[in-house]
Amino acid sequence: AEALGLQDLAHDIQAVIESLDEPQPPPTARYLKSLRIGIVGETTDLACLRNRAITYGAKIAVNITRTVQWMATTTPDATDAPHNSARRFGIVMLDPADAALRLDEAIRDAELKALGRQREIDRMEAERQAYLDEREAYWRPVWRPKELDYDPAQEYY
Repeated sequence: AEALGLQDLAHDIQAVIESLDEPQPPPTARYLKSLRIGIVGETTDLACLRNRAITYGAKIAVNITRTVQWMATTTPDATDAPHNSARRFGIVMLDPADAALRLDEAIRDAELKALGRQREIDRMEAERQAYLDEREAYWRPVWRPKELDYDPAQEYY
């Protein structure tokens, strides 16, 4: 539309496109992408735990398998399928308070790793910028204090 000279129409189309875009997830949404946990139950504590885990990118297991690292439950003595699977695979069953502590610990570890990665990125960027500054200073043309009125002879070695 802009190429056709219809700036108003192009602006309106761009506004519609931007309104339909999904918002970008925050950087914290990937912190726990490798964590797979089981949450069995429907209490408010478990719902808050589930929402917090999803916010930080953890996967909530529908079926309890070997890949589940721990399971939060209010009834660890239950004999239903998820609890039996957790016992069979040796998965730790935690009450909601202990599960929240473990989730907080995982989030804290992920934040420290992200901070370390960011520091490394900043260090590498500073090194790259110093290298570019050094090259710029070396290769930048230098003006002579007195301009030559002839071409200097080329010397070949």
